[in-house]
Amino acid sequence: MDPEEMKVKWNEINSRLENIEAVNSRILEHIKLDKVKSAQERLALQYKRFCTILPILGICAAFNAMRFFSTGILLAFIAFFCIAAVTDFYLWQGIKSIDTATMGVAEVVAKARLYRRRHHQAQILLAAIVIPLLTALFIYANDYSRIGIIIGGVIGIALGLVAYFSMMRNYKTMISAEADDI
Repeated sequence: MDPEEMKVKWNEINSRLENIEAVNSRILEHIKLDKVKSAQERLALQYKRFCTILPILGICAAFNAMRFFSTGILLAFIAFFCIAAVTDFYLWQGIKSIDTATMGVAEVVAKARLYRRRHHQAQILLAAIVIPLLTALFIYANDYSRIGIIIGGVIGIALGLVAYFSMMRNYKTMISAEADDI
């Protein structure tokens, strides 16, 4: 094999290698896009569930407690669940509006960070409502109701933490998968 033939073969191998690298790059981008999309879909589904269930849960709990507590406490209870549902609806629509196919990487990351920040702001607002509300419920409750409030509070905190960490993992997936490309 003379040097010219070797040069031609070398160039052929080099061009095939470049094609393989391009294909691998496209496959990697597709995998990242699917990973971000599935995290986005999981977040949207969680927010959709919460904004549907929370008002129903709040009204049912308020009607159940109607004979034990004052109207003001019951209205605060319903307001808490309705505010939570409205914020979850806002976050659901926001997450749903992120289009990873047409938006730039920086824009997807910025929106994911924005909605994660809004999620934390809503949690602070709701904590400011629920802590005095549960304190009032506990103060005015009889002994059996206090046991129920404690058990419900522990279960609520546990379920809330599981949902919170799941959502934050999905936000992290959206942000880190996209931020790697910036």
